[in-house]
Amino acid sequence: MKKTVSLAFAATMSVLVTACGGGSGSENLGSAQVDETIPTSNPQPVSLARFTDATEGTIYSTRLRGSDSAGTEFDGTLSLANRAQITLEGVLVTPRDMIMSIDANGTSFTMTATSYEDGYGNLIQIDSQTTGVSCAPVTPDRLPDSVKVGDFGILSPMICSDGTTQTRNWRVEEAGGDAISLVTNTVTKDQYGETLSTADASYVIQRDGNLAGFTLSILETDTGYSLHLESI
Repeated sequence: MKKTVSLAFAATMSVLVTACGGGSGSENLGSAQVDETIPTSNPQPVSLARFTDATEGTIYSTRLRGSDSAGTEFDGTLSLANRAQITLEGVLVTPRDMIMSIDANGTSFTMTATSYEDGYGNLIQIDSQTTGVSCAPVTPDRLPDSVKVGDFGILSPMICSDGTTQTRNWRVEEAGGDAISLVTNTVTKDQYGETLSTADASYVIQRDGNLAGFTLSILETDTGYSLHLESI
């Protein structure tokens, strides 16, 4: 559990970054591209509107199960929910709370964090209540309104109050049937540019835009410790 706690911030960053989707009006999109050479049976775009719904209440909730590289098995839960809009440094934003609880051998640990998105769906800031660290993108940005298999892009780096930097990219893969898998990769680097951890968060999105699954894989670079969780 100690190692799991040490990777809590990497986990929350990756989960919340992926959960910030497209919007409308003026926008700052990540550098999006599509590889037309990738063969796919699912070429139609899928809306990310579920991620950008500012309505108060739960966006996604699931039970989790997984294990780490030490052989420890975990059970847990993940919940994403919007609160009423507030003003943050003069900008009207929607707070989105993440609560992830995991349990191993009777020991529980809960990670909480909040992301803030403006009216266009741009990510403004992420605060981790668990670690006390705040991160903000160099340029507020977001994922596209809709995506299809083969799309990929680079998001703005995030600068954090503990001296670390988060570099982020995303891609879209097939998930079987009409579903797609939206994957965000987050790399945490220290003030000297050395990689501390990597995290991949993936949401399975159905053709109608509903969320149907979740996977999180994180790796601590210097020790090789890893943790994998997925929805059940």
